[in-house]
Amino acid sequence: MKNLHLVYGAVLGAAGLYVFVRAGLPVAWPYLFLSGVTIYAVVRYHLRLPGDLSYSLATPVIMGGAVACHEAGGVWLAVLDALLRAVARRRPPWWRLSFTLGQAAVCAAVGNWVLLRMPPGGRDYLWGAVATAAFLVCNVLLFWGMVSLQPDPTLRAAFRRTMRMAVEMQLLEAVAGGLLVGLLRSGDPGGVFLMIVILVMFGLTVRRLSDAQFQSRSDPLTRLWNLRGFADDFQAALDRFFGARRSFGLVVLDLDRFKDVNDTYGHDVGNEVLRHVADRLHHHVRQVDGVYRIGGEEFAVIMPDIGRQALRERAEQLEAAIGGEPVHVSGGRTLSVTASVGFALCPEDGEDYESLFRHADQAMYRAKVAHRRARREAEAARAEDVLEL
Repeated sequence: MKNLHLVYGAVLGAAGLYVFVRAGLPVAWPYLFLSGVTIYAVVRYHLRLPGDLSYSLATPVIMGGAVACHEAGGVWLAVLDALLRAVARRRPPWWRLSFTLGQAAVCAAVGNWVLLRMPPGGRDYLWGAVATAAFLVCNVLLFWGMVSLQPDPTLRAAFRRTMRMAVEMQLLEAVAGGLLVGLLRSGDPGGVFLMIVILVMFGLTVRRLSDAQFQSRSDPLTRLWNLRGFADDFQAALDRFFGARRSFGLVVLDLDRFKDVNDTYGHDVGNEVLRHVADRLHHHVRQVDGVYRIGGEEFAVIMPDIGRQALRERAEQLEAAIGGEPVHVSGGRTLSVTASVGFALCPEDGEDYESLFRHADQAMYRAKVAHRRARREAEAARAEDVLEL
């Protein structure tokens, strides 16, 4: 059945609405307001992860709201967190919004269910950590269900990669959730306030570190990953191959006669051309693929989990995407841009960086020679037509 992910999103949205209505109105509005401001802060400065996901350390605050404001507090804060994330996504499709809100409410209900069964005594910290972990596990399982129903199977690979990166953050959230719940149950307002401040400051610090790493790996002109990002991701692809024998493809693209563009129209126009090419590459690859600018006018794409025939077809599609339509630049000018493309497949063409890149680069050079020969032949044919006239 097609569009199962739409049905899944609608059903989960309905379940979330039921949970939200059943929870009723929260109590302890001052704490709820403080928690809402905290969630806004951590979501506003969320971490950027692959697979179109983010991480914001909001779960401990949500579970704290469930303790301070009863069951409704956790549900309300979870829905607020989901709404803020939806706003950050800028007009998500209806099924994604329904899924996000429903997912938040259902996960809060699961965490609440654990919290309500907390025995009295000195184990509040432990049970708070367990309840936070239950929220996070439910969140991962529901999101995995959505990803599994998506028509693009490569999203599953992106989700797994993102979850591996987020394991440490989830463990930290479980510990922080346990501490915050324990402080609330013991009636320590100073400790609660200090814990919230620590969460916000930690989130801001990690976000700055994440941004610094992001900027060191990105190309400011095209907003693609740069050569450093390419080298890191290529090594990661090799590690996945040696660890799980998962093949991957490498595509190398070089723009034809790009020096003529710079010499004739200037570097500003050349930069516009590079940005247009980067946009076309970005819109013609799978979500799991990585696109990189590795030189002046040279680009590369890493394509995990792909066979030779599919890799060949993808390379041809990228070549057609670049040269299929002219590029419109400032001044009303229209330029024709083409690219020479080569590719290599691991392990058939090599099992190390040097072998694979050399194979793809040599194939790209052969394509460039063929393009030059075709242009010369076309120019000679046009000259003969002029002489005949």
